Amino acid sequence: MIGKYQAVTYSRHARNQMRERKIGANQVERTIASPDALTSSRGKMVAEKATAMGNIIRVVYAEEASGTVALVVTVIRIGR
Repeated sequence: MIGKYQAVTYSRHARNQMRERKIGANQVERTIASPDALTSSRGKMVAEKATAMGNIIRVVYAEEASGTVALVVTVIRIGR
C-alpha cells in the first residue's frame, strides 16, 4: 500500500522527469503516501513533501476510477 492506494503507476512524461531530475520512485511514493501538503487542481492531486536535503518534491497525480491506483502525471523538485 502507498497511502490509500494499492499501486502507483507512472506516465512516460513522469518517468522522464524523474530521470532528468534524479527523483526516485521511493521519493514519489513517500510523497503520495505522506504529503506535507495536499491540494487538488484541475481534477488532479498535487502532493508536496520536504526532503532531508531541504528540497520539496511535488507530485501531480490522478486517481484512477477504481480509487485504488494513483497515476503520476509529473514530478518536480523545488530547490531551497
